[in-house]
Parts: sequence; C-alpha cells; structure tokens
Amino acid sequence: MSDSIPDIALDRASAPTPTTSGGRRFDDEEVAEILARATQPDRADHADGGADHRLPGDAGGTTLAELQSIGAEVGIAPERIASAAREIQLRAATPPPQRFLGAPRSVSHIVPLPGPLDDAQWDRLVAHLRSTFAAQGKVSQSGAIRSWRNGNLQAHVEPDPDAHPGAHPDAAAGTGAVGATGRAWRLRMQTLKGSASPGGNFGIFAVLFGLVMMVLYVLGGAGTQGLLVGAGFTLAGVLNLGYLRATLPDWAQTRKAQMEQIAAGVRHQLEP
Repeated sequence: MSDSIPDIALDRASAPTPTTSGGRRFDDEEVAEILARATQPDRADHADGGADHRLPGDAGGTTLAELQSIGAEVGIAPERIASAAREIQLRAATPPPQRFLGAPRSVSHIVPLPGPLDDAQWDRLVAHLRSTFAAQGKVSQSGAIRSWRNGNLQAHVEPDPDAHPGAHPDAAAGTGAVGATGRAWRLRMQTLKGSASPGGNFGIFAVLFGLVMMVLYVLGGAGTQGLLVGAGFTLAGVLNLGYLRATLPDWAQTRKAQMEQIAAGVRHQLEP
C-alpha cells in the first residue's frame, strides 16, 4: 500500500456529495485523516511527512458509506475505512480533561470493541488492569455492562451510545456482537486526580490567609508575629500550588500511557 493517499480518493472525496439521510458526515480534514489511517495501519503517527491533505470539498461532508465506496475503488478494504472512521468518532467523543491551573487532572481513553467481552476475555482484561495500575480494584456488573473500579480509576465495557452499525470493522464484516445485535461496544477508561482538589483548596486558602495577615500588619492591625505567620502561610500555599501544578502533567502522561497499553492488549486479544 502506498504511503500517500491515492489521488483518485482525494478527488472523489473532495467532489460535492449528495445529501443522504442518517449517518455521520465527515469534513475534509477528517476525510484526509481517515484515508491516511486506512492506508497506513501500522504507523503510530499517521501524519505523512507534513503533507497537506486538506480537501477543498463540499461543506456537506462525506458519509462513511461514501468513504468506503471511494476506498474500494483504490483497493482499501471497507473495514479499514470503518475502523479509521471509528477512531475519529471516538476521539471527538472523548471529553476534554478537567484542569487545575492549566494542568490536566483527569484522563480518559475510549477503545472500540466488536462486541461485549466474554468471561475469559473480561478476566484477562481485569488481570491486565490490576497488573498495570498495581491495584486490586472491585469488579461489578449491571446488565450487560461490566466495570472495574479502584477509587477514581475506572474501566467499563459498555454499549457505545454514539456508534451505529458498521462503525467497527467486525460490523462491516457482519461478524461479532455488532452484526448480531446492531450495537457497537467500547472500553471506556477514566481517572481523576482526587488529591488535586483538596490540595489546591488548601493552597489557595493558605495564600489568601497569609495575604490577609500581611495586609493587617501593614495597616497596623497585626504585629511582627502576625507578619511572620502571614508570610509562612503564603509561602506554604505557593509551594503547595506549585508542587501540584508541576506534578500533574507527569501524572497525566503516565496514566495516558497505561491506558494506551491496556487498549493495545485488548486489541491484541480480540484479533482473529
């Protein structure tokens, strides 16, 4: 397969597309990225040397079925197009991280699944979660939804409310739970740095209290001891806030890498 997007695919995708009912429509940049992902499935970074593949196409966008038709003309399998499109959809559906002083204090990752995991697959996933995060956690099930929780760290295998049949490659092939039930599934992982809120609140309180004490000293309402107490609280608060701000990015990167490792393990065990 060529490392660049076939010209015919770009030409077809940039052509005006008729309005069709139902199904998500992808804009020009998404079309270019989907084609790049579908033709370069083994690359971690799907950019191809900085080439600009933005398309001057119709503002109405392109549907998944139209993309699969375009790909078929140049030898790209429909399931690869569907898988690449699903990745784009999941990325858009992933909520932005909560932040503290501009640093992320939450991490989430969503992995498309061909269907619900069976008991053996779920047991392997739980074992992988426990070994990766070094936490026993608790397993629960509500209907068909399976969950693993360890405090704010959670993993759920659940139906995907944003997906439609054909969004996963197994659905395109008519196999797996998607083809049988008309539902796509996902593994949704998320975590929140719980200590950021109380630590941040303490830091803010300490800084404010220290500033009040120093203002009182300036106004003559507090002696030297009040000034020293105020300076101490202010310094403690600033150091606390600075520590949180400095450590949150590393924490978020570590959790993201761990979730990506879990995702790779799930994809590997589900390979036919």
